[in-house]
Amino acid sequence: MKPDQSYTKIHAFLLEIGDALRYLVEPTNIMETMCEKLAQFVDADQVAYAEIDEKKGIALVERDWNNGKIRSNAGIHMLEDFGHLFVDDLKAGNIVAIDNISTDERTSSPSAIEAFRKVSISSFINVPLIKNGVLVATLSVHNKYPKIWSFEEIECVKEAAERTWSTLERSKAEKALRESEARIRNIFDKIDEGYCLCELIYNDHKQAVDYRFLEVNSYFEKMTGLSDAAGKAAYELIPGLEKLWLEAYAQAVADGQSRRFENTSEAMGRVFDVFVTPTQPKGQFVVVFRDITARKKIEHVILKNYNTYLNLIEKSPFGIYLVDDEFKMAEISAGGLKAFENIDPLIGRDFSELIRIQWPKPLAMDIISRFKHTLETGDSYQSSDLTEKRADTGVIESYDWKLERVVLPNGRFGVVCYFYDISERRQHEQHIQLLLREVNHRSKNLLGVVLSVARQTVAKSPKDFISIFEARVQALSAAQDILVRNEWRKVSIQELVYAQLSHFKDVLGTRVRTQGPLIEISSAAAQTLGMAMHELSTNAAKYGALSDLNGIVDVSWDIYYDKDNNKKFVISWVESDGPEVNAPAHRGFGSTVIYSMTKAGLNADVSMNFEETGLKWQLECLFENMSLPDAIN
Repeated sequence: MKPDQSYTKIHAFLLEIGDALRYLVEPTNIMETMCEKLAQFVDADQVAYAEIDEKKGIALVERDWNNGKIRSNAGIHMLEDFGHLFVDDLKAGNIVAIDNISTDERTSSPSAIEAFRKVSISSFINVPLIKNGVLVATLSVHNKYPKIWSFEEIECVKEAAERTWSTLERSKAEKALRESEARIRNIFDKIDEGYCLCELIYNDHKQAVDYRFLEVNSYFEKMTGLSDAAGKAAYELIPGLEKLWLEAYAQAVADGQSRRFENTSEAMGRVFDVFVTPTQPKGQFVVVFRDITARKKIEHVILKNYNTYLNLIEKSPFGIYLVDDEFKMAEISAGGLKAFENIDPLIGRDFSELIRIQWPKPLAMDIISRFKHTLETGDSYQSSDLTEKRADTGVIESYDWKLERVVLPNGRFGVVCYFYDISERRQHEQHIQLLLREVNHRSKNLLGVVLSVARQTVAKSPKDFISIFEARVQALSAAQDILVRNEWRKVSIQELVYAQLSHFKDVLGTRVRTQGPLIEISSAAAQTLGMAMHELSTNAAKYGALSDLNGIVDVSWDIYYDKDNNKKFVISWVESDGPEVNAPAHRGFGSTVIYSMTKAGLNADVSMNFEETGLKWQLECLFENMSLPDAIN
């Protein structure tokens, strides 16, 4: 055949190959189609594609095409078995065409002939693929019997190989990309957050006017209430959608920066926690988000009614990471990095080593065994609370976490861990328990005091029980109000005295005079002293200096050191210029409070004298008796 005719025939074959391969995407389909077409063109018994590992000296044929005259050569073959001269030619990048293996010096050694005989090959064309000076693949045409290969057949195999390399490499790259995208999509479908891939829509002036949802995960509809969103534009789905969403996404794409923010959509009636990051191609972006409407409502209620508990509701950081089939850390989300911030390097490191760095040995071994169990069996695992002191930081942390087995791109299994840091929530729960115990203790103490007052009042003044008991409870209430305002901590004596004398506020500073330094006492001391001030003021109003228009009451207090250098507290109530005072014939509950209860409650020296000029009452004790806090049971 003339050269021009040969090239015309080769060209026609290559066009046929190109048409056949144009719409194929899987590497195996490409190879099968090319091998069959090439075998038919050169009238060969078999065509095979082999991947070469020079270091190991092996050729791997995944599958081949043959017409049934030669058995399949799929499998692993040792290169040295087929003659080193032949293999050296391939490594040098030369096309090897052998008409008869028995007569060609490159393949005629006894061992090489035996190797070819085992695979039923007597003649062949072999085209090598060299990358960076290394033999990486071959395309081979085989015949069972000797054959003289023509120029056009050799050229055809050469051209077919070159076309196949490029098509196959592109196909493999596209397959790897599809598998990577599938893996990422699989992960995002499993997380309990909304996910969508979007693209901006521009007008003729290259201004972003809308955005389209390209992909959404299973949680998208749950988080937004929007169904069948893929392929639709945002303003088509949500008429009246606020511009702030489009502006935020367009800005992220424009500056190429990821950002996290919280925004309210009145049009959707929801509040979202959003993470947006730009991606390729230009104009596309990924959004991962959560509907936090319920949480925001709870926060609003707490802010309005329970200001002291604002810190109970905090956004828990969400993390996700993947452990591969070799039990190594393969991937981790940005939200999960904080939990591993003290460990470097992270990716590709043995997972058991990472966990042993983080946690004490018993817990670390338990976590490792659970990961391995999920990896081996596929059983998922969920822990509602892991609380332990970190081995690397010494800080106590708490987590909710969940394990699931996933299929990796290589067909093997890996484990995905989803986790939330709930450390702050645990600390707040412990604080609440402490507060509840304290409230319980205070309530019991107060009820005990009220019960004692009731018993003493009914025993001493049964006829006037209601009015007297009501006044004494109000005195306790006044002291209680002060304690609450001061969060059950220290109470100023002046504030306590003013509260018990509030019904004499028109003469405070004139007929009722107070003097003393700023002294703060404990809640227990405040209740005891407050009752005494109430009884003294009641007695003065009925019988003493405040029962007429002329009497005066002086209330004073101070701190001093005695001869033994003990710090002492003293407070006195002195009446003057009132009616003549006589000592009562018997002591009622008021006198018991003024004298006995204060003496016992504060371990104090108490004096009470009914002089002609008026009542004089004084209490003196160690200052530490006034400042000791209540025990919390």
